[in-house]
Amino acid sequence: MVLIVTGMINGCSQGDRPPIGQVSGSVKIDGEPLSDVIVTFMPENGRPATGLTDKQGKYQLQYLYQVYGCKIGLNKVSIFAPTTGAPSHPIPSKYQEKSELTAEVKAGKNVFDFDLESDAKAKPAPTKKTKEILD
Repeated sequence: MVLIVTGMINGCSQGDRPPIGQVSGSVKIDGEPLSDVIVTFMPENGRPATGLTDKQGKYQLQYLYQVYGCKIGLNKVSIFAPTTGAPSHPIPSKYQEKSELTAEVKAGKNVFDFDLESDAKAKPAPTKKTKEILD
């Protein structure tokens, strides 16, 4: 009798979860690993999945407690610094709340690597020659 009830409880909780795919990868900025940042995959509808990068910039998404993966389909990807501690490099705002990064998650294993550009690299300082041309 106990086995039947346990099976029914597990079956119900499994039925409420949408199909998910396993998601892992890495995050770099200007070619260097970005450690201690939160990677968030947000589907159009439903629960987001998150992961924290390690010292090598690697992450694995978690959908629920002890349930790894992400909802299948198109997801908006955002990369944030946690509220405590500091990331190894500053994260430009274009990768945070208003990020245009996306990932199409499929059933099975998915690997998404993100190589971000810092604001300093994206907007080089004008050289003396450029300044003379502008004047």
